[in-house]
Amino acid sequence: GICEETGFRGYMQRPIEQRHGAPVAILISSFLFMALHLPKGWATLGMVPIILGAGVLLGLLAWSAGSLIPCIIGHTLMDIGLFAYWWTGIAGDFTARSIAETGVDQPFLIASVAFALALFVVLFAIAKLRRARASREFA
Repeated sequence: GICEETGFRGYMQRPIEQRHGAPVAILISSFLFMALHLPKGWATLGMVPIILGAGVLLGLLAWSAGSLIPCIIGHTLMDIGLFAYWWTGIAGDFTARSIAETGVDQPFLIASVAFALALFVVLFAIAKLRRARASREFA
């Protein structure tokens, strides 16, 4: 949470952003964020787009706000949500079968709705933060 965001978005993304722009900085910090998480015992190769996407969204939050606070909050909420999701058994366990095997079942639908809602909230927050930052810069 706090340490990862301070490292990836604060010490890494911000200086790259100042030299090479936000897109390059967000991509570099996101790829390294993903590289740090892939060797974990819970990570599978299929999680590459999920972890990379989370890194990009957290990077966009930091860039949009010009602050680490929104991405620290976002990362903390993401961790709480993921661990609660796994620990409650809603998502099964790490040996859960893929959708190709199970079809569209209840856990898949719950995960899809939760993902869509969370993505909407994050994208909405990014847009709001960008507008607020732009109005502060021009004021």
